Amino acid sequence: MIEAAMQPTRLKATSDGRADLCPARVLLIGYGALGRWVAKAAEQSDEFSIASVLVRHGREDDVRRDLPGIDVAASLDALQGRFDFALEVAGHEAVATHVPDLLAGGVETAIASTGALADDDLRERVIRCASSGRTRLRLLSGAIGGLDLLAAHRAAGISRVVYTGRKPPGAWKVTAGLPSTDKECLIFQGTAREAARAFPANANVAATIALAGAGLDKTEVRLVADPALRHNVHHVEAESKAGAFKLEMTGWPLADNPSTSALTAYSALRTLQGLTQPLDL
Repeated sequence: MIEAAMQPTRLKATSDGRADLCPARVLLIGYGALGRWVAKAAEQSDEFSIASVLVRHGREDDVRRDLPGIDVAASLDALQGRFDFALEVAGHEAVATHVPDLLAGGVETAIASTGALADDDLRERVIRCASSGRTRLRLLSGAIGGLDLLAAHRAAGISRVVYTGRKPPGAWKVTAGLPSTDKECLIFQGTAREAARAFPANANVAATIALAGAGLDKTEVRLVADPALRHNVHHVEAESKAGAFKLEMTGWPLADNPSTSALTAYSALRTLQGLTQPLDL
């Protein structure tokens, strides 16, 4: 159903002959805490609407009850609605299952689960599919910022990138199976690729930094459980021939899911809002 769902343009003619952008019709992949947040934001938006939702098999009826009138399915072939952009917020498996076919079908797609691209075969596959479909894959910035600066350092010949992710022990317990601890504990040190394999649920920030900067095998990663923290803290250091920078961010969790950054939700919202903006930074 991808060809039928995809439309070549979002332009509409106005009464005075101008061409305006129509609200983007979005295929939402995933309906967990982040997906529900995006769907609720769409209800208040003039820039985009949720046209269809892809969920795991067996969840269709529950999601249909929650989103009456919206096309819900467990596979791309079963979708009936029309959409012109896809947003993944479902996890690494969903990236591998759905994103290559969407890109090959010409559907521009953004993913939150950037850690999935630590798999070289999958990353090369989505690049080939985007090229053949004459579209592109967007990576959400998620819980981290400064990616444009990091990419500029990469162009200048980046020599060192170190990412340190610090979370309260309870956050690691949810996502990494870490037992409670009453003192600061280094739970991982290695490359971004190794972090993606060891902690797939926590790999998205490290993978995004690596893909924007020095690469998966040259980005150093440290993951720390710190009982003194109430929120997640991300720290990035990078150096190149153009200079050096340090960035530290503190992220609040999404209200419905303490293991998901609220900034990830807002980065998804910003991407969707930008689809119809004449000036997009």
